[in-house]
Amino acid sequence: MNRAAFYAALRKRNSGVFGTSLTQGQVRGVDTILDEAEARETPLRHLAYILATAYLETGGRMQPVRESLNYSVDALLTKFGRHRISEADARRYGRSGSRAANQQMIANLIYGGEWGRMNLGNTRPDDGWRYRGGGLAQITGWWNYETFGMAADPDRSGDLVPSVRMMFDGMERGWFTGKRLSDFSDYRQMRQVINRMDRADDIAGYAEAFEVALRAAGYAAKVAPPAPSPLPSSPTDGGFAWVIGLIVDALKFVFASMKGR
Repeated sequence: MNRAAFYAALRKRNSGVFGTSLTQGQVRGVDTILDEAEARETPLRHLAYILATAYLETGGRMQPVRESLNYSVDALLTKFGRHRISEADARRYGRSGSRAANQQMIANLIYGGEWGRMNLGNTRPDDGWRYRGGGLAQITGWWNYETFGMAADPDRSGDLVPSVRMMFDGMERGWFTGKRLSDFSDYRQMRQVINRMDRADDIAGYAEAFEVALRAAGYAAKVAPPAPSPLPSSPTDGGFAWVIGLIVDALKFVFASMKGR
């Protein structure tokens, strides 16, 4: 893969992602994703969608982040609804004027309680904050952190290499939602691998942009040759021994016939 050509395609004014320049952090994040894809021999369209997912979930930074919950009062009620946070709590803890949001309390309210227990496996008082969104794919909740071996140290989701591997495993193996990239051929439908169909059109557009750049760079996942079918090893499997046995039986029949004449 020609990475210079890949980045040149991304830097085009009309590429659809990044703009005309990338920061060192963005390049480092993208390179780590490309390294992982080449090591795994990830198909081109799957890689394009993984890159697009990281681009969307990190706001284009391509670096793992912990979720910001600096929501305004109105944003809390609009995004999460009163079944997740009451209007009184939204007004008490949401951002208002010069007052910053109480992000820890917001996390414990929207990711805790009965909803958090049933949907995220959050059972302790501070689990909503401790297991808020993290990594490139923004995994959320104790169950997800436990799945990826990070429940004991959720801040590890902020480290680039484990975050990249976590994203590949989750998207390729269906660990996020039970659906895998290989279940879909359409970029818009691939959003189901991460969560519901929120911003599915946006991320599909980003994936198309990354696909153009990958093709310009000549990216092609290596395809391992199919393993040869093993030869049968016993007469009952229809192998050579069985064939020879048939020949021997036929010869015996011939000789027996000749003797009877």
